[in-house]
Amino acid sequence: MFNSINCFFNFLCVVHIFILSRFSSTLYGCATPLYNDMMNYWSHSISDVLNYVDSDANNGLTLIEVRKRIEKYGHNELPDENRDGFVALILRQVQSPLVMVLFAALAITVFIDELIDSVVIGAAIFINGVLGFVQEYKAQKAVEELKKLGQAQARVVREGIVTEVPTNQVVPGDILFLEAGQIVSADARIIESFGLKLNEALLTGESRLSEKNTQPVSSDAVVNDQLNMVFSGTSIVDGKGRAVVVSTGLLSEVGKIAHEVSVVVDQKTPLQKQLHRLSMYLLGAVGVITVSIFFQGVLTSKPIYDMFLFTLALAVSVVPEGLAISVTVALAVGMHRMATSKAIVKTLPAVEGLGAITVAAIDKTGTLTENTLSVTSLYSAHVMCDTRDELLKIDVSGLVSRVLALANSAQNHKDFASDSLDVALLAWLQDKGISYKDIREEHLVIDEIPFSSAYVFSAAMTQINNEKCVYMKGSPESVLAYCTQEAVGDYVHTMGNNVREDILEQAGIMARNGLKPIALAYVDVGSSYTELSVDSMPCISQGHMRHTSIVNKIL
Repeated sequence: MFNSINCFFNFLCVVHIFILSRFSSTLYGCATPLYNDMMNYWSHSISDVLNYVDSDANNGLTLIEVRKRIEKYGHNELPDENRDGFVALILRQVQSPLVMVLFAALAITVFIDELIDSVVIGAAIFINGVLGFVQEYKAQKAVEELKKLGQAQARVVREGIVTEVPTNQVVPGDILFLEAGQIVSADARIIESFGLKLNEALLTGESRLSEKNTQPVSSDAVVNDQLNMVFSGTSIVDGKGRAVVVSTGLLSEVGKIAHEVSVVVDQKTPLQKQLHRLSMYLLGAVGVITVSIFFQGVLTSKPIYDMFLFTLALAVSVVPEGLAISVTVALAVGMHRMATSKAIVKTLPAVEGLGAITVAAIDKTGTLTENTLSVTSLYSAHVMCDTRDELLKIDVSGLVSRVLALANSAQNHKDFASDSLDVALLAWLQDKGISYKDIREEHLVIDEIPFSSAYVFSAAMTQINNEKCVYMKGSPESVLAYCTQEAVGDYVHTMGNNVREDILEQAGIMARNGLKPIALAYVDVGSSYTELSVDSMPCISQGHMRHTSIVNKIL
């Protein structure tokens, strides 16, 4: 009996894997899309790209050509997973070996005419199936509704007329009009750019905006460095421009990622593996015990038919009818809790799989979060303020607020076209009731050094009457390199090596905890200084640059 059931289970597993492999190949076509015949659009001139895709920058494509290209390349959309029907959802609920054991027990109880046991086991199977079916069906419907919300329009020029079309009707060669607030509908080579800035965190994980231009770049440039390209799914934050579509659907950068994900073979969760082992152990133990008791009875002259019925009843009594329901209910509760946290779980076992994770390796936090920065703590006068109440109560209306407001490139705390870090700092001042606008009106900025990854700081020179001051913020290492003094409240102390090392150590701890430490400093300068530059910073500081605080931010 055990060997027969085991062979049956193995047969089902083979059939299941075969169906998945056939389904995957049918859904996505060949195992590897033919990317090799595509040119590196970012390394070629605009005219070369337009010739390659056979399009006109002013008139776009004709309607006849659009239909031909839809037939050739398909619609501009990622292949959608086939929607599971009622039968597929129901069959998924009975794929567990434990449920199959219950079916075997049901068959036995029906055979030996045990009505009550048959009803109990049948009810357990039915309740287990209904619970799982309802939860997964609701999740599937929720995903479909979300996809409907994502449908958008794209502005293109066809036959010389600007028109709006559904994004899935965009084809290679279309001329896209790009404006702030849009989601890019396809990968495209920029042919005109007027201050275009895009949020490409979807692909790169970088919170900083990508400033676009039309100049060709190296053929081996990665996505981050392809500044003359826009990519499907990324958002336009500022500026406007035009671009010629070069890749759609699976051939876009997002499509390539979707393809790589699609060919991943589904694996069983730890709970599924444990239940499978339990079912096998249970079948093995029941098989050994019932066979032993059966032969012992036969050897002691008991009627064979009576012993057969007795061992079958014994086998049924060992089956844990309530275990399948208990597991399903527990997973359904977890699924519901995830839904209340705005997370949709499509299948019940995925809940347990998520709960079994012990280590999550994530490349960029902005990819999984809202990609916005916020101030979480302030390290000032060797005291850490890292709770919400402490941040609200601490007084930063003096030097700290001036550094944050003046050494800042953002126009306001809602200027999402500017650096997200600078916007977050102004937003924090605004939340604390400090007017950065008043600070800027009082302190006239006469020169500044914009932030650059080359020197990792920004600075601004201000003037009130004949008094000038330089405010500086940046990485702790770069800022402290200019500092020889420390401002603690109203007092200024010489910064010794031990103090410097202590501040850098604290900054290192903050960085290891996933924070972005930003050091703040200032120095009063003489009226003779009229301009500010990276080269003049050592002379301007003159050994009197004063460190004041470290602000910590998190995505």
